[in-house]
Amino acid sequence: MFSKLTHELLRELEGKGYNCLKSTSHWGDESPTYTPIKVDNVNEYLMWGDLHGQLGDNPHFLVISEALTIPEEQLFGFVLDD
Repeated sequence: MFSKLTHELLRELEGKGYNCLKSTSHWGDESPTYTPIKVDNVNEYLMWGDLHGQLGDNPHFLVISEALTIPEEQLFGFVLDD
């Protein structure tokens, strides 16, 4: 089941230890779907993904702490419940 992306949901996921949202939806998708993940080092994770061609199609990727600074009305998409 998917839940709408909101600040409340982001704080809940952060409380469970998640720090990023990964998506296979392509950039420009008006309703991307995300999966919460735990990443030790976000910069290393992104570099590894880029080197291995996993970021070539510009998928959506959010760092939860950064997404919490975005006004809620500008957040869009859905998150797979863990």
